[in-house]
Amino acid sequence: MNKSIFAAALGALALISSSPAAVYTDVHDAATFMAEFGDDKVLLRANGNPRSSYTNTFNIVDDGYVPGSGLSSATVTFWVHDQTRHELADEIASVVLDGEWFSNSPSNLPFANVAFGGNLGLNLLLALEANGTLSYTVTAVSGSLFLKRAELTAVPDAGSTIMLLGLGLLGIIAARRRVQSV
Repeated sequence: MNKSIFAAALGALALISSSPAAVYTDVHDAATFMAEFGDDKVLLRANGNPRSSYTNTFNIVDDGYVPGSGLSSATVTFWVHDQTRHELADEIASVVLDGEWFSNSPSNLPFANVAFGGNLGLNLLLALEANGTLSYTVTAVSGSLFLKRAELTAVPDAGSTIMLLGLGLLGIIAARRRVQSV
């Protein structure tokens, strides 16, 4: 009987820990830019004509995320294109996320499209987890470029806390059974 209870608990634990988590995504692309500017991309020029930076806010609450419910990771990606298409041009872009400079900003953009980004650090992940939003600003520091797409992907905590608590309880039960049998 004890073995069947132990097996059932282990099976339930495996089921909980392996259940797939929904991924929350917010994409700002041609449709977003068309609604704002009447163009499928945003032109950024260091000289400010027509603008040197673009600011918007990712919002995963609209995708079903409940603020404060926990995230295990999040990634941002920005797609830019060298506006002049000149290989020797010195395009430099910077990105600020919720007031923090994002260290994965490209410099010396090549002729073709470039996608850059990476995982959010702990402070940005906690800020996103708290309210489900993350503001960003892409700035042309040098030269001119097109912002073609911005994307945030967040992965919720998939029950790792429940799994760890369950494993801890199983360990206590096993230790207790050992002590009682001695």
